[in-house]
Amino acid sequence: MVTNNVVLNGENLILNGNFEELFTGWQVEGPSGEQKIIDTGHNKCLQLSALGRISQELTINPNTTYTLNFHVQAAYTGGKAQISLGGNNSGTLIDESYNNSQMELKTITFKTGLNDSVLKLSLYCGGGEARFDNIVLEPSIPQITSAYVYNGGYIAINFNAPLSDETTFTMYINQEKRKSMTFNEGRNYWRGDVSFWGGSWAEAKDNRTKFELKTIVGNKEHTLVEFYGVSPL
Repeated sequence: MVTNNVVLNGENLILNGNFEELFTGWQVEGPSGEQKIIDTGHNKCLQLSALGRISQELTINPNTTYTLNFHVQAAYTGGKAQISLGGNNSGTLIDESYNNSQMELKTITFKTGLNDSVLKLSLYCGGGEARFDNIVLEPSIPQITSAYVYNGGYIAINFNAPLSDETTFTMYINQEKRKSMTFNEGRNYWRGDVSFWGGSWAEAKDNRTKFELKTIVGNKEHTLVEFYGVSPL
């Protein structure tokens, strides 16, 4: 059984999620012949028969929101492709089934339990034949709809949804790291003086001033938004 590390340079947490290395990284749990790696003509994918089942365990952070993306197909009428996620302390987090007859991209967002440290991902078939490919698991990155300077020296930041986790953000001004602030879970916007981020009104009024808001996910710093100061009216 393979246990991966937490995020490495923002890469997929799932080992061999595209099955190009056959079953490397996966634990085969079904009877022999019930799970195969097939060649579709342009790539490989996982094919499971009625009793087919594979899984992978990986180390994760507790009380953290993750996003799982994958392609899935139930190849025959009445068939089901099934996927489950479970934490070592909280138990089942997700248990979904799909009956789409063509390969489709699906996305699941979920949050680990307060004391979870290991996540188990299971892929199995609920009848007929199931296919999976391109499985990607990564911590969710906050999305910002807009950020700008207003009234000469104030900054507005708007998230596209309330934050799912307590998150620390850092502001860079003209590529210089200034200050960080931590926002609580559930926050969906911020308004305040540029000085909260270590900036000045003179910088905020200059349309050449570049602001960059960043956060760390795993061990990689991500730039969420870039915007510029404004000239005085």
